[in-house]
Amino acid sequence: VVQEKINPESKVRMKATLDAFFEAYFDDVPETERYTNRITLFKADDGRTLLEPYCRSGTQYQKGIQSLKINSDGEEENEGIAGQAWFRNATVSPDPLPECPSQWSDTDPACQEYARRSFLTNSKAANLHVKSRSLVATPVRDFKGNQWGILVLDSRRPDGIDPRKEALVKA
Repeated sequence: VVQEKINPESKVRMKATLDAFFEAYFDDVPETERYTNRITLFKADDGRTLLEPYCRSGTQYQKGIQSLKINSDGEEENEGIAGQAWFRNATVSPDPLPECPSQWSDTDPACQEYARRSFLTNSKAANLHVKSRSLVATPVRDFKGNQWGILVLDSRRPDGIDPRKEALVKA
């Protein structure tokens, strides 16, 4: 298991797995619109205080993925949908998030609502490269059944995440 975690080939294999999962999950999305969807795998750091980006499907937005704070003892201290899935140790799929204006403003009610409903601070939400409208996050476990990280699927479309496919996400 230690070799698997530190072997650079494991990340390449995981990326290929995420790409294949992406193709299966978003198979009903026209090819010209698939770029509006992503799958990101976050790995918990050794101290279990951060979810750090491990790899992402596709080719877009591979850099600048923000780490997210986690805390097993304080629900409010968990950032993003991924942090909520970590704390709850369960799959989380919120209602579609509001559309934000192209220019973020901390005083705009839509921006404030987006940050609140996505469990992010205004500044963290403002720094997102993409303001996803629909998301689902689920725990990923190691071979012993312990939480290892979080898998997040997101879409710019409010109906981009299909609740009927939740079993596929959990698998």
